[in-house]
Amino acid sequence: MELLCPPDIFQEGKIREELGEDKDRLINKLKLLKEWIQYNSYLPQGYDETILTTFLRGCKHDLEKTKKKIQTYFIACCTNSEFLGNRIGSLNDDMKATEFISAVMMPRLTPEGYRVIIIKLTDSNVDRFDLVKTYRYISRIADIKVHEDTLIAGEVFVIDASLATTEILAKFLSNTTKKAISLALDMYPVRIKSIHVISSIPFIQNILIVLKTVIKDKLIKRFYFHKSVDKLCDFVPLKCLPGDYGGPQRPLKEINEDWKGKVVGFREKYLQMGGEMRLNGPVPHEFKKVSGDVETEFGVQGSFRKLNLD
Repeated sequence: MELLCPPDIFQEGKIREELGEDKDRLINKLKLLKEWIQYNSYLPQGYDETILTTFLRGCKHDLEKTKKKIQTYFIACCTNSEFLGNRIGSLNDDMKATEFISAVMMPRLTPEGYRVIIIKLTDSNVDRFDLVKTYRYISRIADIKVHEDTLIAGEVFVIDASLATTEILAKFLSNTTKKAISLALDMYPVRIKSIHVISSIPFIQNILIVLKTVIKDKLIKRFYFHKSVDKLCDFVPLKCLPGDYGGPQRPLKEINEDWKGKVVGFREKYLQMGGEMRLNGPVPHEFKKVSGDVETEFGVQGSFRKLNLD
């Protein structure tokens, strides 16, 4: 069974129409991107060229935006040790995140061509919940997406925090989350259409007060909060959901096992690309922030504004 089903003919047409894509335009811009990367010789040269198509489409064929996104992606992969470093050597440690979260991309696209991504907290023990491991593991899935999920119109995220406690929420509202979200939005070619948060915690919507510091208002307006999974099918096509969410797909736990295997197997891709990505020269000053230096990125060492969680 395919982990990522490609679009059907109808979906493909919808996707290309939304992206304003035609074959000649795509070929021409891919050629320009390859030449630009060769010219900027400090960037890694041993990359999989498939990702250029993903970045172009994720930036809706805006060439300058694509260049900036690719620069950020390459530089972050090479310099951000906190979330992206030592991809080969840290695999076993990063996989420990699967002891308390599930993270999958659902196989079938929505009619519009959107990929549904589900991230679920599976353990309510706050002492087991590790933010850095969580973000490192999710970034590995994002790497797979960049390489293999090349023709989509956007993403729909489902964050299942049904098991979250106030202690876990407080742990989530940290500078680590701020850095991780900011970096992810800067480096990955995502077109987020909606984010659905499932939680019965009364003040869960207060996270938006915090997220406004790193997320644009346009994206803030795409958040939806649900007290249970029952209402999810009003927003996400049933055919795209796991069996335990009311859909026809396999249970999330089974799909998650496949994705764990996929993440482990993707180690070979890193090896094919020469192990860890390396820059071939100094990083331009405007990209220094992606190294993960909090003081550089946010002006001062600090954390989120504290919320009253009582």
